[in-house]
Amino acid sequence: MQTDSLIKKLEAYSLVAQQLLDLSENSKALMLTSEAHYILNNYKKLIADEKIETQVNHIYLKSLMATDSVNQAISLATKLYNEGDRTLFIIKYLIKSYKDKLAYKEALYIIEDNVTHNQYRIIDLITYSEFQQLYNKVGNSVSYDLYYSNLLNKAKDNL
Repeated sequence: MQTDSLIKKLEAYSLVAQQLLDLSENSKALMLTSEAHYILNNYKKLIADEKIETQVNHIYLKSLMATDSVNQAISLATKLYNEGDRTLFIIKYLIKSYKDKLAYKEALYIIEDNVTHNQYRIIDLITYSEFQQLYNKVGNSVSYDLYYSNLLNKAKDNL
């Protein structure tokens, strides 16, 4: 297959899948995005287009979420995050997923990592109230105010 035709095919799959999701045709969208994801993974070197790769991965993740394929969705989001996808869509999904699974330390780590290294503000990721509740659930020995102050100082230093 030629690169241009693959990219056009993946773009079309993504566009149609998004329309299907908008119409709540979630299982049809999942079938289409699964195919797109398969093509992407098997022809990744040939495609080598970050924009289309992100587009396909995100619409596939949305399809997994819409069909309640929670474990697959978390697995994909974690993989994308570990490969460097720091879009708000991925970050917020991981935080929510970890909170839902009561994996508070993991959720807190994602927030800390992105506030200190990726210049996101806490409010971009989660409400301040939810952040404080999350911190308290982890049960650290340092007071929340001191922790919060240290986190902001670390973020400022890394700028």
